[in-house]
Amino acid sequence: MTALTITGNLAYDPELKFTPSGKAVASFTVISSKSTKNLAGEWENSEVTPWNIKCWNKTAENVADSLRKGMSVVVVGTASWVSW
Repeated sequence: MTALTITGNLAYDPELKFTPSGKAVASFTVISSKSTKNLAGEWENSEVTPWNIKCWNKTAENVADSLRKGMSVVVVGTASWVSW
């Protein structure tokens, strides 16, 4: 697992679900982008990256209660790659 910090904005409201055993899990997407200056010296967003995030238990409930689409967030956690 790789530790990382992501800053960006929520693409949509978090979705809260519960596992059959009753554990809360919240899913949401954070959109991050790299800002660069163009030839005119103006800032532009480039390299837009969507990050699919899942959090569990009390964190999931807090995220679902307090975060909404468009809000700026900082996510600290670990990354894992899933391929199908």
